[in-house]
Amino acid sequence: MQDTKFMTAIEKEKVLKHWKAFLKSGFSRRSFTKLLYHHLMQNCSFIAHYNIHGFYGEYFGNAADTARFLRQFDRRYVIRGDIPESIEGGDTYWATGDYTDINTAMIDAATEQCQRWRDH
Repeated sequence: MQDTKFMTAIEKEKVLKHWKAFLKSGFSRRSFTKLLYHHLMQNCSFIAHYNIHGFYGEYFGNAADTARFLRQFDRRYVIRGDIPESIEGGDTYWATGDYTDINTAMIDAATEQCQRWRDH
């Protein structure tokens, strides 16, 4: 991970750690931290959905919404290049530039986890 103007490499590593814990927990509300929420809405092309509770309810209230959310982080859904499109914006800019390292690491972690879920 590399430092950027608005996020240090250490902060990126911390977000990735929270992301992996959230995936491993099966998307438990307790594991959905403010740090992770802020990264998703500020650097992954998601809108805030009013607050952390609204965001969590929008994407993790039921299995269909969670599956839709995960499309953005699952390489099976790559249409062009190697980055899945944003589910809200339809672009791949969310995983380029200053946040390429953290966001592609999040894609890798989620793709691996999604594979495990598909295999069971």
